[in-house]
Amino acid sequence: MASPDADERSMDDTMSDRVITAVANTKGMNPMNLDPLYEVIEPDALNALYKRDELGRSRSPERVEFTYCGCEVVIAGKNSVSVSATALGES
Repeated sequence: MASPDADERSMDDTMSDRVITAVANTKGMNPMNLDPLYEVIEPDALNALYKRDELGRSRSPERVEFTYCGCEVVIAGKNSVSVSATALGES
């Protein structure tokens, strides 16, 4: 199940913010109640992968996948964040 608000965001949002928001929306939780993202992936490194240069260009990878708070997170292309609940439950 993709997060309905995953692509509706401010240009100032970081990728780690987008992931946290998408997972919280999928789980129906307040983002502040989720486990820290750094427990599964380094937020600064994730943000750096999707940071634009001074000309607005991005050299982001085609796909990044990881599990966070019992959800499978897939970042495809430059900005598409999709989240689905995993069968494993909470991590």
